Amino acid sequence: MNKDGKPEPMKSIWWKRFLIDECGQTRPGDTFWDEVPDYYELYFNLYDDVEEDFKRRFAKKAAPPKKEGDGDQKEGDGGKEAAPQFLSIITDPMKVGGLTAACKALPPPNNLAEALFDLDDVLIDVTTLEFLKKELVPDPGKLQQLRDLQAKNPDTRFALPESYMWVIARVPAYEVRINCWLFARSYEERQRKCMTAYMAFQAVMQSLRKSSNFKKFLGLVLCVGNFLNGGTNRGQADGFDMDALNLLETVKDSDGRRNLIHWLIERYFTDPVFRSLPALKNEKGSTPGTGDDRAKLFDELKPFFSAVRRRFEKSGDGREQLKKQVSVSIEDYDLLANQLRGEFDQLHEQLQQCFQMVEDPADSMRTVLQPAFQKAQKSIQQLMERKAQVRV
Repeated sequence: MNKDGKPEPMKSIWWKRFLIDECGQTRPGDTFWDEVPDYYELYFNLYDDVEEDFKRRFAKKAAPPKKEGDGDQKEGDGGKEAAPQFLSIITDPMKVGGLTAACKALPPPNNLAEALFDLDDVLIDVTTLEFLKKELVPDPGKLQQLRDLQAKNPDTRFALPESYMWVIARVPAYEVRINCWLFARSYEERQRKCMTAYMAFQAVMQSLRKSSNFKKFLGLVLCVGNFLNGGTNRGQADGFDMDALNLLETVKDSDGRRNLIHWLIERYFTDPVFRSLPALKNEKGSTPGTGDDRAKLFDELKPFFSAVRRRFEKSGDGREQLKKQVSVSIEDYDLLANQLRGEFDQLHEQLQQCFQMVEDPADSMRTVLQPAFQKAQKSIQQLMERKAQVRV
């Protein structure tokens, strides 16, 4: 107790406490804390000197007594608050610490603003540009906060992150400049990724179209399909949708252990009747062969088989099963290509609007971004043409 009879104020540990309660989230027996002994009862209460020593070492220091007149409002001060040491609009202490540490790795604020105006890709690499866009480009609301703070405290400096926000905001068309510059320096990777996927998909489709053995195998599938569908409006077909290949494994044999795919593959690769098949209808001038070229099916469809990932997984009953998944999902790349085109169109329109306000022909927006966007337009157009081709 202090002189006033009140408990001694102690320093704090800012932990998150758990309360063990029958009605609470942590109930008796849920955690190991039930087994932790109560040393306040077993130690502090039994030995007075321990508690007194602890209080002496970890009690809060008493505030110095106020001098006469302290805390009284001085005549003419208007009750003003003390000016802050630095001007900051970021209130989260954790974010302040992280941003401040990251900003220390940047060039000085004025140098960075100059490099941003000149679009200096030596001083500002892509990683730095991404960081600026994410953390230090002030939106209109933040910019107004910075202006209000400076107007209220004209003699106080900005904190480090805010000092970068302030100088970046003074660069003409800073938001469009950063967004367009980042796009111009990063779109190629996304464009190349989509183009590679489309070319792989085209290779798969071409292998299926050109493979004579695959067409012969489809002939066998068509034959047995018409046999199974005989007497229905699905029989006597001249062809079928490729999605029907996914249905073959659903047709089980009489034992229920194997399906139609097993039968087709077994017959095609083991029955001598398929060793030598007549030529295809469009192979003019050909005569029935005598060799066995069925093994060529795997070489002919190598792009197709390469586009399928295979891995073993355990099923619900603990047995290992082979799982297959296509590595090229054309719908995903269609979405990525469309996003890339939409982003280009939006930024290109914003850039054109900035050109109307920038009269200097030597401005970096004209000398750097304009040719970069002309190149991007051609690349993205080629991508969209390739996207249309894979659907033919």
